[in-house]
Amino acid sequence: MGNKAEIQKIIEARIITGEYKIGRPIDTERSLASEFGVSKSVIHEVMISLRGKGLVESRARSKTIVADWISNANIDIFDSLLETTKNYTTNELARSFAEFRIFNEGKCAALAAQKRTDKDMQLLRDCLEAIEAAEDIEVFAKEITNLHHYIFNASGNKLYAVVFGAFRPVIENWNHYLFSDWKSYDSSAIKAIVNCIENRDAVAAECAMTVYTTESLVRISRLRHMEIEKKNEDLRILD
Repeated sequence: MGNKAEIQKIIEARIITGEYKIGRPIDTERSLASEFGVSKSVIHEVMISLRGKGLVESRARSKTIVADWISNANIDIFDSLLETTKNYTTNELARSFAEFRIFNEGKCAALAAQKRTDKDMQLLRDCLEAIEAAEDIEVFAKEITNLHHYIFNASGNKLYAVVFGAFRPVIENWNHYLFSDWKSYDSSAIKAIVNCIENRDAVAAECAMTVYTTESLVRISRLRHMEIEKKNEDLRILD
């Protein structure tokens, strides 16, 4: 692999997902050059770019360590996080997004109840119908994501709407994973959210959304447990 941009994406993913841990040295430039089949100069250029983003820093004896990119986050690191989560999903990242959504989507639902327009309500009602009529996971995941996007837009808060829009591809992909039981999905929870928004009941809308998004954490934990059980079962078969 000689594409510098692709190599950088892979190393960034190792940092964002925690394979390369904060404060710990990463592989040497010589080692990385050998792994990717490129010259040390290519890797050196990648390291310069990563230092510029704030993902790594140099220490004594030419060691390069992972910087505290979480505490010192910036827009470049946000871009790296966004790019990484499009292709790499870890349980920790999924939980982080779920916890972020529990708070922020509740507040957005409350704002939407106060500020929604008739056009917003039409979009939400049409989306509910599309969710219930979905005949495959692709459509279901897309429409579930649409529902949340419309609520963020209806909140009138531009920052909330832009942040959700930026992560939309990630969230839609995760919805494929989280809603593997989509055929038997009970839509009463999202109907309750839409009804509260329609009735302009901000408190009830926030509560209903918080309950719904908290269920995402339950789903993640359940799926993680199933993955562990599957691995254990595979090991028993091998034994």
